[in-house]
Amino acid sequence: MIIKGTQEAEVNAEDRTKFMCGVVEGFYGRPWTSEQRRRLFQRMNKMGMDTYLYAPKDDCKHRMYWRDLYTVEEAEHLTSLITAASEENITFVYALSPGLDMTYSSGKEITCLKRKLEQVSSFGCRAFALLFDDIEVDMSESDKEIFQSFAQAHVSVTNEVYQHLSQPEKFLFCPTEYCATRAVPSVTQSEYLATIGSRLLNGIDVMWTGPKVVSKRITIKSIEEISRVLQRPPVIWDNIHANDYDQRRLFLGPYDGRSSELIPYIRGVLTNPNCEFEANFIAMHTLAQWSKSNLGGMKKDFILSESPVSDDIKLETEGEYRVDEDVPFNCSSYQPKVALSDAIKDWLEVFYHECGPTTQKLVPMLPVSVLMDIKKPVAYNGPNINNLNAPLQNDLNNVADSYMQSTTRNPVNSLLDSSSSESDDDPGIIPEPMDCAVSTSGASTCSTTDSSVSAGSKCRPDDSASVSSECHCPSTPKTADVIETMQVDSETNVFERCAEITNSSTLPSHIPFCSHLKACSEGHLSESEIQDIIEMFYMPFEHGTGGISLLNEFHWLKIWARDMCESKNMEHLSPLHDEWHRRADTFCQRLEDLYRVFCKFCHIPNKALLYDMFPYIWDMAVVINQLHTFVAWLGMLTLGKVPPYGSAILHGSPYSWSNVIFREHFSRGDQEPWVFRGGLQAEFQVCILAVKCWDLIENRCSMIVSAYCLFILLVMAMTGTVPFVMTRCASVLAIYHLHLNVIITDPRPKTAVRMLPLEGAVDLLLMACPASPELKLSKVRPYTSEDRDAIYEICRKTCDDGIDGTEIFPGQPDLISDKLVGAFLALSPEYCFVIEDDTGVYGYVLAAVNVPDFAIKVDMAWLPAMREKYPKPDKNDNLTPAEEIVASFYNPTSTLPSGLCVSHPAVIRMDLLPSHIRDTTIAKRAMASVIATLKVSGAHGIHTEIHIGDQNTVDFYTRLGFIEIQLPDNPEDLMFMGRMI
Repeated sequence: MIIKGTQEAEVNAEDRTKFMCGVVEGFYGRPWTSEQRRRLFQRMNKMGMDTYLYAPKDDCKHRMYWRDLYTVEEAEHLTSLITAASEENITFVYALSPGLDMTYSSGKEITCLKRKLEQVSSFGCRAFALLFDDIEVDMSESDKEIFQSFAQAHVSVTNEVYQHLSQPEKFLFCPTEYCATRAVPSVTQSEYLATIGSRLLNGIDVMWTGPKVVSKRITIKSIEEISRVLQRPPVIWDNIHANDYDQRRLFLGPYDGRSSELIPYIRGVLTNPNCEFEANFIAMHTLAQWSKSNLGGMKKDFILSESPVSDDIKLETEGEYRVDEDVPFNCSSYQPKVALSDAIKDWLEVFYHECGPTTQKLVPMLPVSVLMDIKKPVAYNGPNINNLNAPLQNDLNNVADSYMQSTTRNPVNSLLDSSSSESDDDPGIIPEPMDCAVSTSGASTCSTTDSSVSAGSKCRPDDSASVSSECHCPSTPKTADVIETMQVDSETNVFERCAEITNSSTLPSHIPFCSHLKACSEGHLSESEIQDIIEMFYMPFEHGTGGISLLNEFHWLKIWARDMCESKNMEHLSPLHDEWHRRADTFCQRLEDLYRVFCKFCHIPNKALLYDMFPYIWDMAVVINQLHTFVAWLGMLTLGKVPPYGSAILHGSPYSWSNVIFREHFSRGDQEPWVFRGGLQAEFQVCILAVKCWDLIENRCSMIVSAYCLFILLVMAMTGTVPFVMTRCASVLAIYHLHLNVIITDPRPKTAVRMLPLEGAVDLLLMACPASPELKLSKVRPYTSEDRDAIYEICRKTCDDGIDGTEIFPGQPDLISDKLVGAFLALSPEYCFVIEDDTGVYGYVLAAVNVPDFAIKVDMAWLPAMREKYPKPDKNDNLTPAEEIVASFYNPTSTLPSGLCVSHPAVIRMDLLPSHIRDTTIAKRAMASVIATLKVSGAHGIHTEIHIGDQNTVDFYTRLGFIEIQLPDNPEDLMFMGRMI
């Protein structure tokens, strides 16, 4: 063992007693309220913290309007906060961030700065900070005449203000280069940091975030390096629990990645935690434990590289990485898992402490693609399907890769807690593009209680379900070369007979592992259940053990689904079949257990905690429902229903959790966490990788390979050395493949990929969080034969443009359902889903993956069955609506334009009973579930048929991302709407 000490590594006991441990309110987004800050001070005092830094980025008078003095009312609120902090033995550090627009050489500007801080000093504040983070580095022309560098300007202003305030005992400074990746060109060679270190007065502490803005690890070696440059130990502004860069992520894991041996090397740690105040208990509690674990320790600069035991010593973080520099002598001084367990015990008491909600509104949860602008769909004018999603894809590729935020759009006054002054229409929130309420006046809509939502057309004899094989499509496949005509037995069930004739799937009457995700609010949450919640929202570079288990199991179920399906057609079921269903049952049971935990959470007495965390709980519950539906559908597949294309999708993308390189890159912490937006939910729905230079590199590599192969072919033609040439070509292609694999280890946003195949339907993941913190999610599950009567009834009650059509067909209650939905249930049952809640089934989504194939089956099986069931009308004129429908069974006509079969080969139909709707997101979730299954089966576009004038139906599908498909051979009385998937 080699132990190396340096003179700079020594610190006296007096310095150690001044170690700062606390919280910085320094995030972007809605600031905390005064009420929350008072609770924060009480909580900090109980935990043993001592410092609070007031620096809310979006507080109007902290950053954007930093020159403005506080009004009398604002002054009273700020004074009361400073007093409340003092009563809890917390040092209140007031910070200003003037760097957005300050002219450093202007005496007037400096006077404004001094006057503002003098005013706050008169309120009783004795500690201050100047922050110059996240600003432009170009100085004005007048500043360039006075200062030689940006750093000199910052030093001049900071020193002058510090001396003007009589050199307060605690004064903090945040540089523009506040982490190693921001240092130009590096920490040791940065002229900016060198100037700060040499010219900033000694009594001023400098803040530092570590190697990165959000640092997975902060090592002794890196701290020693910056300490030498700054000529003082830094104060760590720790963003490890910050979530302001990702609206879907919440970090509830323990403080980690910093050895307790680091404590003697720094002046303190201030955590900049989650934007949601009540979600920060674990972050604060575990940081407080960490700060006390080595206060009496000495600096130890040591290298264990030659020690035989060095490879066995790790930080206890899940064992994902090895700590090379910071190996503590006493590894048990701080253990994150133990600290988390202790924090959970104390947090459990907070759950059941009566506390009312704050005045803040619930923020809608948005998927990773929130950075895109929602484009208004345009009419589709032809069969070219390549560019429909181009605006969406371009926006996904332009994901911001910088933590630096733009100038605050909506600054607020965080000192005045007045909810009445807030507008209900927050321009900072992306609006929910779809809900179930159709606002067409004078028509039956979803929002009414006595009508129905029908995503289909009016009950007319030529409606969409009875498509005919007479539509001539260039890519129409044949179901079979020869299909024998079978004798119709009137006593045989028509659905079973149609399935037998067309070789379609026969579904079980129930799904063994697809029980309803029932809400359960009985009993208190246990410590283990709180642990389950934490593991779903763990850390920026690490998912919790429970989350990783779900990811791995879902991936296994996907990749073995095809083999499981093939085993069904064997004479004896293989062991894989039993194992797959056993693991699927366990997986779904785990999802159901999590859902029940979430429901129990929604009934805790602490409403402040509930309102802060509910948007994330709700978002995860939505994902759980989607996973539940998809796995249940996989379990019902049969041989031939998953083509090779779908099999590749099931095996997963190399840019997702299914790829070990991706996982390692995510967990190493080499990239900032906003590269992997969306958290655990995104690992299932959306995993965004971005490589700005990918297309250029890929194209260049392709050109190189093409040129090289052309050269080899020329050599082959001249020499005839075929075996040698083939070997060389194979080698080049292998190198090219390896090169591309290496590139994916540099993830800067490229494209959206998913474990759930929804890359063409990310808009369906845009759902607003409910205003009331309750989990009332309806379930979407695969259709079974037991659901047939319910589907027929729903169809009958929604068939007449959303109005009950039962009276239109007296004596024949099943006629309209046979016309509109019967063929789907009989011939395409594997793509039929029902929507249900605790009261039963109240909606359905039915689809066929390929319309031409579906039309052939309808002609061969369904129409003959309908002709036998319903006698042909005796007359041809003056037919009743019922007779018109029966006549259509005998005289089917083609309604499908030929181009439609090429661009949008799948057909879909959705109907809902609004009197049962409590879950306003159900239409989107149901559509997303069906699209995922169609995508696996090879479909690239879907459509629905609508009668001209059915504006309710048009509006309904428009909100689901459908656009009108304009083709030259459209029928006069029909329109088609579709979308790419």
